[in-house]
Amino acid sequence: MLPHPIGGTAVESVLAKVDAAFDEMLDKLTRAPSAATQAPATAVRAEWIEAPDQDEWDGLQAFFRRQRWTDGLPVVPPTRARVERMLRDLDRPAHQPVGLVPPLMGAATVEHVAVNALMAGCGPQHMPVLLAALDAMLDPAFNLYGLQTTTHCVAPLLMVNGPLAGSLGIHGGNNLFGPGAWSNGVVGRAIRLILLNLGGGLPGDVD
Repeated sequence: MLPHPIGGTAVESVLAKVDAAFDEMLDKLTRAPSAATQAPATAVRAEWIEAPDQDEWDGLQAFFRRQRWTDGLPVVPPTRARVERMLRDLDRPAHQPVGLVPPLMGAATVEHVAVNALMAGCGPQHMPVLLAALDAMLDPAFNLYGLQTTTHCVAPLLMVNGPLAGSLGIHGGNNLFGPGAWSNGVVGRAIRLILLNLGGGLPGDVD
């Protein structure tokens, strides 16, 4: 990890930071990948917890904020019954590994995607798009690690086309980045929750 700032500093300062970290970078680039960076060989089960002994809405919202499991907005509590409804129409097993989400390499399963999708407000019909999006983001060519850790202001852009986009009501016309399009909003928010909760891309920590 190079100490910041990088952008806007003198070239000599940047080169000095690179020189100080060079041996570590060389070691990491030439060493065989560890098991921690590989896709999980076995399914990782979601952990179920008991809800706080308070009103479901207010108590759970406060609990999720304390755990830093939200994007700052209220979430749909992911109860076991709700998660099961998210998974019932899929042709992929709930505990099937999807991959490791950088930078903290959290193991993502279909079930984990469903939990975050549900929290974001998605319905079961959104799961195929989210699983395809995560498969694409985990392609090494996408460089999700870089996106999650850069200090620059970047975010993934998902483009959905074809009959599925029409059936889900994904909007591609005027105001497509603005309010009002439900599927656009919940799918985009689910991706952000996946990057936060499974990848650990928390602002101020690793992002």
